This record gives sequence, C-alpha cells and structure tokens, in this order.
Amino acid sequence: MSEDKTTDVLLEWFKNNLPEDYDLQQEIATRAERVFRHVVMRHHQQVNTPIFIGVNNNLEDASRLSITMNVYGIIFLGVMAKAILDSIAGQFQALLSSPISNEVIHKKVREIVSQYVASKDLKKCPNPQCGYHNDAKQSYCGMCGTMLF
Repeated sequence: MSEDKTTDVLLEWFKNNLPEDYDLQQEIATRAERVFRHVVMRHHQQVNTPIFIGVNNNLEDASRLSITMNVYGIIFLGVMAKAILDSIAGQFQALLSSPISNEVIHKKVREIVSQYVASKDLKKCPNPQCGYHNDAKQSYCGMCGTMLF
C-alpha cells in the first residue's frame, strides 16, 4: 500500500472513530496555517529543513531529561501551542456566550452553595428580604443586621 493510501485510510479511521478529536485536529491545523501565512520569505528563498525536537539526558543532571530543539522546532512548537490555545479559547467563548451555559453555570453555583450550606453549621437570616446564611455563632446577620435566633 502506498504512503498516500495508508495516510488516507488512517485519516478516514480517525474521522470515523474519533470525530471530536478529528475536528479539533482540523481546527488546530487551520489555525496553524493562518499563523504561517504571516511568515514572509525573502524573494525565492527555499526552506526545506527538518523540524528537530529531541529528548536527551540533561548535561547537569544525567538522571533528568532535557528537550533539545532547533529554531524550526521552537517555532513549530510555539505555533502549535498558539493554535491549540486559540482553538480551545474559541470553543470556551462559544460555550460561555450561550444561554444554556448561563443556566448550567447558575445551576452548578446553586448546587455548590447548597452543599456548602448543608456542610456548615449556619443560621439563615429570618429577614425575608435577606435570607443570608450566617455562622451559627453570630447573634446578628452579617448582611442586614437582623437578630438571629
């Protein structure tokens, strides 16, 4: 099987079996391409240099490892990190701006607060406009000053 055919089969398997990961990979590749479009090469300059990212023993402490990179490896890693972060930030931004996320966030906040309140020895303020949960040792509400019973 040719290398191109093997690549096509692998990409098809990836797309069918891990669709969310495939979509993320496509988004990262698209964002990386956008970053590389800004690189301007000198007239007719050709670049065909391998990207080198290696791991070797640390020179100062042989029991530890170090990462070694050439300039293209550093650029590649930086571009990939930016593309990944941009992609994730875009996904979070879309999620956070949706009405469903606001509902989910508020529900989760209420759940956490109720768990916190249930786990503490607290007194609820009897003032109907307040309802603040105070430490059981307090005699007056810390929010509105109403006497606690």
